[in-house]
Amino acid sequence: MKNNHYLIIIALLLALITTACSKQQSYELISPDGNLKMEVFQTEDGNILYAFKAGSQALIDSSQLGFTTASGEKLLSGNWVIEKAEYRNIDQVWEPLWGKRKIVPDRFQELIIHLTSNNAPLENMQIIARAYDDGIAFRYMIPSGQNKQVDISAALNEFNFAGDYTAWFYNGENHNIGPEKLSDCDGQYYPVMTLKTDRHYMAVHEADLIDGTPLVLTTNTGEKRFSIAPKKETLSPGYASAWRVILY
Repeated sequence: MKNNHYLIIIALLLALITTACSKQQSYELISPDGNLKMEVFQTEDGNILYAFKAGSQALIDSSQLGFTTASGEKLLSGNWVIEKAEYRNIDQVWEPLWGKRKIVPDRFQELIIHLTSNNAPLENMQIIARAYDDGIAFRYMIPSGQNKQVDISAALNEFNFAGDYTAWFYNGENHNIGPEKLSDCDGQYYPVMTLKTDRHYMAVHEADLIDGTPLVLTTNTGEKRFSIAPKKETLSPGYASAWRVILY
């Protein structure tokens, strides 16, 4: 009889451990004024996603993060583990070289997620996210100190918009494209991408592009999801992607 009790207790402990291990890991990043919220989370199958809200209104639903390697393997899914997450609160100013303002406030909350993998082409990667009072931004960094590098064919960054918003797109020296409903868009588009939600406006762009080709967005008719058009890059120690910026 005692043995049966021990078996039941062991089974319950194993169930609790399994539930704890499979629980989704989630990290919230909130703007200094408390209005904007970005959530970065890892699903039970290992995928890294993010979402974006203003107040109680969802603006971007769960959207993929990561890369696809030249051999077709997904980076930041499956065998990647969140080793730790760090938060920083920044409240400072910077002086632009030119512009209307001599001093610009630089206030944001920052989240740095450290990821590791024993089986992927890279050993370590960081996702750095920032929440400002007027938007969010995120980028990838490959820490120095490892010897591995990998060629990628595409970034998996998605912008899975929560509504069928009206959008406008930059079009070079020609008239801007739009207004168009997101579900009517098809093909490739260039930022700045401006969107009108129910009550406010958003914009999607990039910043601090050091090398490589500028951001190009792609979508299909009937969808509200935009992704980054495929482009070849090499991820190696010291790599820093451009910031993906969502203004609100």
